[in-house]
Amino acid sequence: MMSAQDVEEIILMYYDRYQPKSFLFSDDDLPVGNRYGLERLRELCRIIIGHKESGRIDRNLVFFCQARVFDFIIRDRKAKTATVDMELLRLMKAAGFTGIGLGVETFSERILKAPSVNKVGITVSDCRMVIDAMLEVGLVPKINLIIGIPEYTPEELAETIETAIEFLHKGADVDTNGILLALPGAPMFDSGDYEICYEQMENPITGETVNIAQYFFPQHPTIRAMMEGFDKSVAKEMEAMKKRFGWGNKVFRKRAFSVANMLTAARLMDNEALVEKLDKALVKLTT
Repeated sequence: MMSAQDVEEIILMYYDRYQPKSFLFSDDDLPVGNRYGLERLRELCRIIIGHKESGRIDRNLVFFCQARVFDFIIRDRKAKTATVDMELLRLMKAAGFTGIGLGVETFSERILKAPSVNKVGITVSDCRMVIDAMLEVGLVPKINLIIGIPEYTPEELAETIETAIEFLHKGADVDTNGILLALPGAPMFDSGDYEICYEQMENPITGETVNIAQYFFPQHPTIRAMMEGFDKSVAKEMEAMKKRFGWGNKVFRKRAFSVANMLTAARLMDNEALVEKLDKALVKLTT
């Protein structure tokens, strides 16, 4: 693992070379979650703050990273309580972190423990607590969710979407993926418990045809049917949004894209109440 000083050196090198306005740490989990990783992040924040105070780097330079809900939870095993590491969040805010991506995946308690998500030790309450704490200190959590989780029921997916709407109204970002990719090497890939969608591809030189794993089929018939042709349905939803709000050929807003994904899911599940809630959220986001 790189030290805080190693990361500092990289930041200063690129800052001097390009004078950027922002930095994105593309690690899946910058804080790492263990004692060394969390202390490294604290030290890095203090270093950045020092450079901003001395004028070495611009005070308005901002940072974005990916993390896990687990990273910000402080557990007292004896008292059986959990709190948020507010000191770390405030330190990150002071250093110039503006947003933190969180791989929440779902707001269903059962699905958090399902093999495809496997977030054992994390509860929906933990997720809510960390997201609310980030919003409280002025950070923007980007909540990453997956719509086509294999074990989902329509009710559990609707529960997740409703919670996402709640946090959109509070000022969080939501990023949605339609499918759960089937990646060779993952435990569930070889378990035999999940049906995989394959796509045939032909080698343009040899003519040999091979099957390439694409994604895991949802097990519930409603969710499975919803995911067939899901991308095309989302594209139609996005076109309707462009016409409705007069966006024309403008770049499609990322938040609106996530709402388009969720709207598509709600429509294909024939959940009119959820469609209405998403439509209200969309109007709020675009005004």
